[in-house]
Amino acid sequence: MKKNIVNKVTSTPLSNFVKNTSQEEKEKIYKDIMIKVCDIQNEIIAKAKKNFQPEC
Repeated sequence: MKKNIVNKVTSTPLSNFVKNTSQEEKEKIYKDIMIKVCDIQNEIIAKAKKNFQPEC
Protein backbone atom coordinates (compact mmCIF):
# COMPACT_ATOMS: atom_id res chain seq x y z
CA MET A 1 0.00 0.00 0.00
CA LYS A 2 1.35 3.41 -1.00
CA LYS A 3 0.98 6.36 1.33
CA ASN A 4 0.20 9.75 -0.13
CA ILE A 5 2.84 12.19 1.02
CA VAL A 6 1.88 15.84 0.92
CA ASN A 7 4.50 18.54 1.34
CA LYS A 8 3.02 21.50 3.12
CA VAL A 9 4.81 24.81 3.21
CA THR A 10 4.42 26.58 6.48
CA SER A 11 3.21 30.13 6.19
CA THR A 12 6.06 32.45 7.13
CA PRO A 13 6.47 36.21 6.97
CA LEU A 14 8.72 35.75 3.93
CA SER A 15 6.32 33.43 2.10
CA ASN A 16 3.46 35.83 2.85
CA PHE A 17 5.54 38.72 1.56
CA VAL A 18 6.34 36.86 -1.67
CA LYS A 19 2.69 35.95 -2.23
CA ASN A 20 1.09 39.25 -1.25
CA THR A 21 3.49 41.98 -2.39
CA SER A 22 3.43 43.57 -5.82
CA GLN A 23 6.41 43.20 -8.13
CA GLU A 24 6.94 46.96 -8.02
CA GLU A 25 7.17 46.95 -4.23
CA LYS A 26 9.53 43.93 -4.26
CA GLU A 27 11.83 45.75 -6.69
CA LYS A 28 11.83 48.87 -4.50
CA ILE A 29 12.71 46.84 -1.41
CA TYR A 30 15.42 44.94 -3.32
CA LYS A 31 16.91 48.25 -4.49
CA ASP A 32 16.86 49.64 -0.93
CA ILE A 33 18.57 46.51 0.39
CA MET A 34 21.26 46.60 -2.30
CA ILE A 35 21.97 50.28 -1.57
CA LYS A 36 22.39 49.46 2.13
CA VAL A 37 24.66 46.50 1.33
CA CYS A 38 26.78 48.75 -0.90
CA ASP A 39 27.06 51.34 1.88
CA ILE A 40 28.21 48.67 4.35
CA GLN A 41 30.69 47.29 1.82
CA ASN A 42 32.12 50.78 1.23
CA GLU A 43 32.53 51.28 4.99
CA ILE A 44 34.42 47.99 5.28
CA ILE A 45 36.70 48.91 2.36
CA ALA A 46 37.38 52.37 3.84
CA LYS A 47 38.31 50.82 7.22
CA ALA A 48 40.55 48.26 5.54
CA LYS A 49 42.38 50.95 3.55
CA LYS A 50 42.80 53.05 6.70
CA ASN A 51 44.25 50.12 8.65
CA PHE A 52 46.38 48.74 5.82
CA GLN A 53 50.09 48.82 6.54
CA PRO A 54 52.19 47.57 3.64
CA GLU A 55 55.27 45.54 4.44
CA CYS A 56 58.54 47.29 3.70
